[in-house]
Amino acid sequence: WWADTIESGTVYRSRLRFSHYLQPENWANADYFDIEPDDRTDRITALVPFKNVLLVFKQKAVFAVYGTSRDDFTVERVAASSGAVSQEAVSASAGVVYWWSADGNVFAYNGRGVLPIGNQVMIDLVRDGTIRPNADHRVCWAENRLYVSVVYPDGTTRYTYVYDPSVGTGAWTKYDFGFTSMVWWRRASSANGIMFRIYNKAGIFDYNVASQQGDYD
Repeated sequence: WWADTIESGTVYRSRLRFSHYLQPENWANADYFDIEPDDRTDRITALVPFKNVLLVFKQKAVFAVYGTSRDDFTVERVAASSGAVSQEAVSASAGVVYWWSADGNVFAYNGRGVLPIGNQVMIDLVRDGTIRPNADHRVCWAENRLYVSVVYPDGTTRYTYVYDPSVGTGAWTKYDFGFTSMVWWRRASSANGIMFRIYNKAGIFDYNVASQQGDYD
């Protein structure tokens, strides 16, 4: 799958192309969808395989692609106004996809419906001007929690909010460090972990090991 394409010098912000089956290097000219094209304001920002569908995120909506071949592919809208600002603003667990939306909230999709989970925390941050809703906010699902790194209007300062769905109806905790990049990874031995970078520190850090940093290739 390939989205937000450039073809013969022309940009197609809402185009989604698909390759031949099991031939990712081979493409047919006619194998694509233009998903509600509006190239000025509403481009495709992320693609996420989830359960038996491909979720296609635009800035203002989310769509699901169903089917297994060009003969039966169908596209349906699953979220009407809560799209994602970027691919870094989307993360998935086995059963839920989470994203920061361009309208300033965090949403969850479990295959049956979309729910806002930012509660009053994220709404207040946007309302009082602490953060801009469509800025470079980033999310990562790791070890049964959702990590949300929000960037302040200066474009540099970040804070991290952690969402734990197992506490009541879901609880948020603020931490005074800001991740710029987050990657969950599975170790060959010992516990799994999340690798991250902090906006005002050099190096790459391991969340599960206090004060550890290093260079990882």
